[in-house]
Amino acid sequence: MFLGIDPTLARAFATIEDGWGGRDAASGPLELRAAIDAALIDDFQSVPRSPGVVKSTFRVLTDDGHLLDVHRYARSSISEGADIDAAVLYAHGGGMIAGSTALYDPVLRFYALATGVPFFSVDYRLAPEATGDRPARDFLDAYGWMIRNAIQLGIDSSRIGFMGDSGGGGVAASAAILARDRGFRPTSTILICPMLDARNTTPDPGLEPAASWTSADNAVAWRARIGEEDLTPLVSPADNIDFGGLAPTYIEVGSLDIFRDECLRYAHSLVQGGVDVEFHLLPGAPHGYDWFAFESDYTERWLPGRIRAIQSIRQSPAVPDVLVSTTESTLTSDQRTMTRSVDDSIEFELRR
Repeated sequence: MFLGIDPTLARAFATIEDGWGGRDAASGPLELRAAIDAALIDDFQSVPRSPGVVKSTFRVLTDDGHLLDVHRYARSSISEGADIDAAVLYAHGGGMIAGSTALYDPVLRFYALATGVPFFSVDYRLAPEATGDRPARDFLDAYGWMIRNAIQLGIDSSRIGFMGDSGGGGVAASAAILARDRGFRPTSTILICPMLDARNTTPDPGLEPAASWTSADNAVAWRARIGEEDLTPLVSPADNIDFGGLAPTYIEVGSLDIFRDECLRYAHSLVQGGVDVEFHLLPGAPHGYDWFAFESDYTERWLPGRIRAIQSIRQSPAVPDVLVSTTESTLTSDQRTMTRSVDDSIEFELRR
């Protein structure tokens, strides 16, 4: 049985029902990437502009020698000097095959302005060029860099939250598992409509008519992400069997999202593992209900809770920030110090 879209979302989603939901399936990940990137540009047109937010870009050396771009978004008053603050490390959406910080720029600026919490967005490597657990490791390398440079960045290294949406939600969830396995954890994990289960490739007749991200899309993206690698929790978080010690988690998903059931199962597993979970199932909402329909009344259903979850990182108990790089001892002196790439604020040097 098809579940109907909430009436307040129906008008905003008319183009998705006729376009995204009814389009031919992409033949491969690069074709799907082009379609996703074009759709994200359209989706984010309704995001309010956010003046007074400063963006700075940094280059971070990963464990395999790659230079990773990490972008900081903060209110200008914070960038100019203020008390040490909490921070969010963000993984953008795009099915792990598409998207970028550049495309998510309006969203990241909005979050930083609305919450007052600095956001750091990671341009993790995408499939099919990068497969297996590489995105999660890129994300965790950015986390380690933030901890090592917390004083210069003006952040509290013991209060850093992980956050991601859609495919980026899956990356953030995998990175949280990897962090736990290495003996530390973020303050919290915020997952928005996360893509968690590589086995979710069978169409659900009750969801496909409203799907802006279809089971066929999911199959293309997961094949690209897995590649020739083994399926592990660092690739597909739903494959995790040990949830003990993971950070408190906020999960939000629409009732018409093909990720709905995997999010419900993941939340249940977290609870069974002794993890504090806040779960929001938004009725009549397909994937992408938030930014595409930001100007609708439906926004009041999700925005206050999301902002509260982000701001609560400041009040969360501090967590240990010990992070030992497995590669740092092998780096040369030139590699140990990276120079900040200046966007619109003062240049200084940061370690790795």
